[in-house]
Amino acid sequence: SDWLHEIKYDGYRTEIVIERGEARAFTRRGYDWSHRYKRIIQTAANLPVKSAILDGEVVVLGTTGLPDFQALERELGNPNSLKLMFFAFDLLHLNGRDLRQMPLIERKAALHGWLKETAPTLTYAEHLEAGGSDVFDHACRMGLEGIVSKRADSPYRSGVQTSWLKVKCIKSDTFSIVAFVEKLGAQPRRIASLY
Repeated sequence: SDWLHEIKYDGYRTEIVIERGEARAFTRRGYDWSHRYKRIIQTAANLPVKSAILDGEVVVLGTTGLPDFQALERELGNPNSLKLMFFAFDLLHLNGRDLRQMPLIERKAALHGWLKETAPTLTYAEHLEAGGSDVFDHACRMGLEGIVSKRADSPYRSGVQTSWLKVKCIKSDTFSIVAFVEKLGAQPRRIASLY
C-alpha cells in the first residue's frame, strides 16, 4: 500500500533524544520536559543504542483503554506516574546515522525491532496498511480521536507536510434550543448562552 494509517493519539507530541546512555524529552516547541517524564526517560536511556531520536506522543490511556487527554493533564504533575506512556511512531536518527531521508516504512521497521521489551512505558505505534476509509470508520466507531495517514515512502519533514493527512472523527448530535441569552451591548448582536 502507498499509505500507512496510525491512531491519532490525544496527547503531547514529543521527541526523545538518546545520547551516551542519557535521554531527554522535548516538546514540539523545543521545551525540555524530561523532568515531567522521568520513567519514560529512564526507560529510553536504557535502550540498546548509542544514540537515537524518536518521534512520538506521550499519552495516558483512560479506563476504556483509549487515549485520555484530561487524564494526561492530571498525570503531568507526577513525573514517576505509571500511567504516562510514549507511543513512538518514527525514528529520525540511530547510532549517529541520519535516517530522515529513508522511507517511513523502513524507519518504522528499524524502530519496531528494539521497542519490543519496553512496553507499555515506550510502545511502538502500530500502523495498518488497509484502506484508509475503512481504518477511519473503525477508529471513529471505537471512539478514537481519528487517524493519521502517512505516505509509506515519505522521508521525514519537520512542520506541516503533505505526506501526512490527519483526519478527525467528528462527533455531533441534535439538540433542541429552548432559550438563549444575548450578550449585552454586543454589536452585532451575539448569543451568550444556549439552553
